[in-house]
Amino acid sequence: MSMYPVLWVIDHAPVYDAEERAVLVALVIKGDFDGMNCFRSYPTLAAAARVDAKTAGRKCRAMEARGILRRQEKHRSRVWLSIPKEQRPVIWEVMIPAEWWSAAQLESINEQRAGMGRAPITPGTRPPLAPAPAKKTRADKGVKRPRKTTNKPVENLTPGTASPWGKTDTGVREAGTASPGGEDCKSGGRDLQSPNLLSHLLSHHPRT
Repeated sequence: MSMYPVLWVIDHAPVYDAEERAVLVALVIKGDFDGMNCFRSYPTLAAAARVDAKTAGRKCRAMEARGILRRQEKHRSRVWLSIPKEQRPVIWEVMIPAEWWSAAQLESINEQRAGMGRAPITPGTRPPLAPAPAKKTRADKGVKRPRKTTNKPVENLTPGTASPWGKTDTGVREAGTASPGGEDCKSGGRDLQSPNLLSHLLSHHPRT
């Protein structure tokens, strides 16, 4: 493994999102110095990139459609050929543009490629890549979210139980009783009286 492809993927590859970058890094670290012979099964690739296998496959196909990856037909590695045919994964070439390398680096890479029977990398075989596609804008971007109300709903009161003072009394009153106002609990005020009972007694026991 060469660090050049890894550095390109981390800092320069026109990936769409973090998942694409993770998949591409997990793929290129198993490839050659020039970006060729990159292959891992989707489950293995997914485990390395911390995504599921379907996502790994979808991300590879998306990068293939944009030219970042290309299916490789020649110069397949002996390791790949040793895998049973029905289990062989797709082998990818990471299309690092020729212009990314310096002239000295590209010369060194092409010398190594010549010794392996590979054609040199040129701007024609490794052209510049298009920028990463723009991410979709959220439909609610710029729209203020409605404030959440903090008022608690008023509990349903039984008819006739509302307090005339607008508060909840701390004590429990007996039905039909009234408290003579104007005195507090320390003033020795009169006891609670029932107006109905008092009227009844006066009517049957008139004063003499």
